[in-house]
Amino acid sequence: MSTQDPKAPSGASAAGSPGPEPPEAKAPEAPPPPAKDAAAATAEPPEAQAPEAAPPQAEKVPEAGSVAEGIKMVLTVALFTLLSGALLGFVYRQTKPRIEAAKLPEKIAALANILPEFDNAILDTLRCAEPDGAPVDDKCLRRMYTATKDGRPVGYALETFTTKGYGARIDLLVGCSADFAVTGVYILGHQETPGLGAKIVEGHKSWKDAAAIAAPDRPYILQFAGKRLGEFDFRVRKDGGQVDAITASTISSRAVAGAIEQALTLLRDRTTTGGGGGGGAP
Repeated sequence: MSTQDPKAPSGASAAGSPGPEPPEAKAPEAPPPPAKDAAAATAEPPEAQAPEAAPPQAEKVPEAGSVAEGIKMVLTVALFTLLSGALLGFVYRQTKPRIEAAKLPEKIAALANILPEFDNAILDTLRCAEPDGAPVDDKCLRRMYTATKDGRPVGYALETFTTKGYGARIDLLVGCSADFAVTGVYILGHQETPGLGAKIVEGHKSWKDAAAIAAPDRPYILQFAGKRLGEFDFRVRKDGGQVDAITASTISSRAVAGAIEQALTLLRDRTTTGGGGGGGAP
């Protein structure tokens, strides 16, 4: 008969020896403490350290489109313009006498070509016609010459200009007799279109032979020979006048014709007693 306790577990030995022990639960290992920084260990306490220098502040640059940038640009442009103008003025003053001296022979030849025969030193008769009696300097707009022979006036010339052409400006000499009939016109300078308006210069050196040139072959400028105020309409035919315009150059033709008429008016007013001293400007 077995003496084993029926209530004992079947896995237990008969001798009552205990069964295998359950494995012990291991506690989690704590992480190792962080190693102390050697440099930190030897560092001086915070209150002993020297204060760090403040970083340099960057220069403030005006933002694009800001008022400060706009003012800076305006001042730069103004300064550049001022310096450029001063330089150009200096160069002009230095070179003007040489330029005028170089043009003097051409002017003397032009006066001899467009005026009746004279025997006086015509350059010595130079005076300012507009403004009347003003000094002959840069402010004198139009200059006048008087040609004499045997002591009496035989003609007058006006150095004038017009800005009504196709180009910027046309400079010209207009000569007339003592009774104010056109004796010649010389173009001193222009910026008209080559091959078109530039034809205003054709024939301006041929006034002594103008009468011998037939009308079909006559250059534009020579049609004014002998024309007088009140007897000839100095408007181009397109405007109802008597001037034959250069083909495809009505603007240049109109400008020169108007300048000639205005020159005759001014010469008459400056030389005729009681003429009024007026005179228009082309």
